[in-house]
Amino acid sequence: MTKTGKIAGTALVASLALGLAAPASASGWNWGHQFRQQIEQLDRQVERADRRGALSRREASELRWHVDRLEQKLRQYSYGGFNRNEVGTMRQMIGNVERRIALEIRDGNRFAGFERHDNRRGFDGRYDRDHRYDRR
Repeated sequence: MTKTGKIAGTALVASLALGLAAPASASGWNWGHQFRQQIEQLDRQVERADRRGALSRREASELRWHVDRLEQKLRQYSYGGFNRNEVGTMRQMIGNVERRIALEIRDGNRFAGFERHDNRRGFDGRYDRDHRYDRR
């Protein structure tokens, strides 16, 4: 083998080794990018549902709080890179928020009326049929 062949062979082996190592070292960044996209999508879903009137003010603010909490966790975990437990936690939290958004949108805003009918003592007057709670 010639000297240039040895150098080319060594360079080829080194580039293959670096090529195989790059995806493993970039995996933390890929998780962060994937989670960031999912969180942005959740935020857009909440905004769209709120604009359409599918969410009450209370539901929308609670869902925004959950999305903000996801963003805080993402910043916290991505600072030092993601380990297996943090990836699992993020996946679980994102799944929980996705299910909650779907539930709140699907309920048809049925429970938004509690805010209007509550008499500040925790009693919802819509279901008072025997008038036991009427003021006398």
